[in-house]
Amino acid sequence: MESLSPSHPGVPRIAAGVQASFDTMVAAATEAIWSEVPAYPASGDDRLRADVTAHARTIFATFLAGLDTGRLARRADFTVTREQATRRVTQGIALADFLQAFRIGQLTLWQSVLDAAGQDAAAREAAMLSVALIMQVLELGSAVAGEAYLAAQARALAETDQIRRDLLEDLLAGRPPPAAGPKRALLRAVGLGPDTRLLVTAAALAGDLPAGLTLRDAAAGASPRGLAAGVSTAHTGLGEIPEAYAEAQIARDGLGGAPGVLALPMLSSFDYLVLREDETARRLIRPRVRQFVAEDLAAGGTLIATLTEFAACDLNAKTAAERLHLHVNTAYYRLERIAERTGCDLRRLADVTELLIAIRLLGS
Repeated sequence: MESLSPSHPGVPRIAAGVQASFDTMVAAATEAIWSEVPAYPASGDDRLRADVTAHARTIFATFLAGLDTGRLARRADFTVTREQATRRVTQGIALADFLQAFRIGQLTLWQSVLDAAGQDAAAREAAMLSVALIMQVLELGSAVAGEAYLAAQARALAETDQIRRDLLEDLLAGRPPPAAGPKRALLRAVGLGPDTRLLVTAAALAGDLPAGLTLRDAAAGASPRGLAAGVSTAHTGLGEIPEAYAEAQIARDGLGGAPGVLALPMLSSFDYLVLREDETARRLIRPRVRQFVAEDLAAGGTLIATLTEFAACDLNAKTAAERLHLHVNTAYYRLERIAERTGCDLRRLADVTELLIAIRLLGS
């Protein structure tokens, strides 16, 4: 297509017409954007309409300057576009919506050019030749807008991630969040307050993730089999998060690195205490008991299974035998063997408890 020269006889009429209707053209572009792009009226930002108006004025002025001089638009002409793209990120306008609004503005400009040309033959010819200029403004402006938007979005995401990390560190350390600012806003956004009832989960990888999945996928539930997760008991308020996190870690470690979920509210007090085992607790196990547990586990754990069921049945051998599908004499024989090998009296709750603790600690 032939380029439009400032000396073309139809240019003065177009330039004068567009200039005369400039404010009306800007207002029409803004109104069209509000009507055709739902994200703009839904934004809720009081400055957005004024921003859009100012941006339209700048872009239309860039076109008029090219019309008068014949110079194509340059990147330096879109400084305001870069600023506006950056602001659209914080105003909640998606890139696709921003670029759609940009195109709507150019269509409004084109209509104004046609209106300015009227029925004058030279002006209408100039209008047709101006299409290339309008398209060049649209293409370069859109490219600058997209680049600036994506850069601003990347910065915003990085800042948000940093705020999230800092807030998480504060909560886990028991540091109270500030009374105002982005951290407090983030807490409000996720619904956490002084009286919020909450659970805390701690998770770690349990082996390799399936091919094609990331740690974020696993955390989001795409591959729960790849995680060992522990869940705390219920707590109230931000100040209890450190204690809840410690509980969740204990539950997670209680899985022994195996995938799955262990929730402390589902455990008894005894289970929880045994879960918090350490090397000192292991060293306190008597040698005879240690030897019994090791040998029976190596042999298949028959006696241990019998003892565990015996304890679950409140030290009632007959009930344990029924649950194990054994003759009661077999159950008694196994219990006697346990007593002989460990030196424990299985009629005493303390001795049975000692054996159960040893089995939990050494069998994990």
